[in-house]
Order: sequence, then structure tokens, then C-alpha cells
Amino acid sequence: MRSFQHSKKKYLDSVPSRIQGSVPSRIHRSVPSRIQGSVPSRIQGSVPSRIRSIKDSRIRAIKDSRIRDIRNSRIRDIKNSRIRDIKNSRISAIKDSRIRSIKDPCYQGFKDKIHKRFTDPCHQGFKDPCHQESVL
Repeated sequence: MRSFQHSKKKYLDSVPSRIQGSVPSRIHRSVPSRIQGSVPSRIQGSVPSRIRSIKDSRIRAIKDSRIRDIRNSRIRDIKNSRIRDIKNSRISAIKDSRIRSIKDPCYQGFKDKIHKRFTDPCHQGFKDPCHQESVL
């Protein structure tokens, strides 16, 4: 036990002196002076302008593009899709329903009601194939 404690004390006495004495002085003297002297001046001189331009351009691009995309696309989508949907659906519904009603066998000969009553299979008093109900 004594020999272990003695060697441990000897080890602790020798190592910290070497760490505290030589290494930190070299670190404190040489490295920070080089960092504080040359590197920050180079960073402060050239790099921030590039960083600023990147940041500004990115922020501007992101903000502008997002605002433009969101605003324009939303306005265009809402306006165009609504107008198209409303107009086209109405027009197509009106056109289709009219065309269908004219082309539909139930409405062929619509102008001549007397002729229709005798010739149209939908209106002969039998089961109506168009409406699935008997028409008298």
C-alpha cells in the first residue's frame, strides 16, 4: 500500500508541473496570437461580405419567392380554378344537359309532341327505359 501511494504521489507531483508549466504557455503564447492576429482580420475582411450576400440573397430569394409563389399561385389557382370550375362546369353542364336532352331518345322528336307520343319508346305508355317508370 505504501509503495502504491508513494508512486501515486510522485506521479501526481511530476505530471501536473509538466502540464501547467510548458504546454499551456506554448498554447497561450503562440496559438491565440496567430488566431487573434491574422485569421479574424481575414474573416472580418472578405468572408462576411460573402456571407452577407449569401444570407441576404437567400433571405430575399426565399422571402420573395415564397411570397410570390404563395400569393401568385394561390391567387392564380383560386381565381383560375374557381373561374374555370364555375364557368366551365356551368357551361359544360348547360351545354351537356342541353345536348344530352336533345340527343336523348326520350327527347327525340321533342318539337312534335303528338308524333313523339306515338313514335318515342319513352312515351308509348310502356315502362320508360330512360326514367324507369311507366308513362301514360
